[in-house]
Amino acid sequence: MQKHNPSGTQSPMLAWTRPVPLSSCLRGRLAHLGVLVLVGALLLLLVGCRTVSDPPSDGTGQDDVPAASDTDARAEQISVRAAPTQPPDADEHAGVGRHRLDAGRDVFDLTNEVRTDRGRATLTPDSTLAQSACRHNQDMLVHDYLGHRDASGRAPGDRVAREHRRLIGTAGENVADGEPLPADASREDAAAWAGAVVKRWMNSDGHRSNLLRSQFTHLGTCVTHTASVARATQLFATAWAYLDEPLPWTMSVGDSLAISVTPNRAQGAPEAYAFVPPTEPLGSAFDGDDARRAFQGTLHLPDSAGVYGSRFLFMEGEGRYVVISGPRVQVE
Repeated sequence: MQKHNPSGTQSPMLAWTRPVPLSSCLRGRLAHLGVLVLVGALLLLLVGCRTVSDPPSDGTGQDDVPAASDTDARAEQISVRAAPTQPPDADEHAGVGRHRLDAGRDVFDLTNEVRTDRGRATLTPDSTLAQSACRHNQDMLVHDYLGHRDASGRAPGDRVAREHRRLIGTAGENVADGEPLPADASREDAAAWAGAVVKRWMNSDGHRSNLLRSQFTHLGTCVTHTASVARATQLFATAWAYLDEPLPWTMSVGDSLAISVTPNRAQGAPEAYAFVPPTEPLGSAFDGDDARRAFQGTLHLPDSAGVYGSRFLFMEGEGRYVVISGPRVQVE
């Protein structure tokens, strides 16, 4: 197995580019004379690449397969078939490559080790994030790129909003490429491969920031190989809350859906919700008297067809609130 260059320069196995910022959350303060809105980027979207370009789960993922043992270090196939509530095209590359379960779990465990060593809370595994990470690996392999925007132009937050049908939260990502592990690679070889990836991320300021970001609560990891190349993806999330049941991807105009919300980082259930065009800024989600609905256990879908992003408003005390994105829906 080829070793990494400890100097941090590009090596044949891994190479890196600059971090890319992502604004994914809006905060505000209620005031006596209206609302003062403060927009801030809570996290960074980060990439390591060449110069070429929740515990709750919605479907199958890394929690649905047995753990790799010391005597079974072979690559296994994780099912990434779309669940009924996910977009049907989510699994268009499901047959591409082999997911190396042991290396993926090592990346997860090593991430929590470095967080613990530096006084950060450990991250909780989320199998739907892992499923999405595998799909992004496969998209990168099919289209021969390394980056955060997939071949359809979707950033990590877009993919999570489409595929994670329960998460109300924000997302961040690290990706890497590398030489594939041979089919007969030992358990120790897989651990060394994962360790080299995490070490390179830790030696890059941007990737290290994602690994140690205190706001993140959940993580899904995946390592995917073909005969000639490999991809690794970490998909982080700050879970403000989870819908107790997956929100269907396709719903009818004017539908209503009774649903419960379990807070995670949020202090309580959402005060209000809205369905808006996915590209609409978070700060505009609750503009106007008709744009917001009080959340009372039922979601009312828009009266016109289209793809919409859900937005949820949580109170944080002392007149402060936060607006967070939830799953997207296709209204027909």
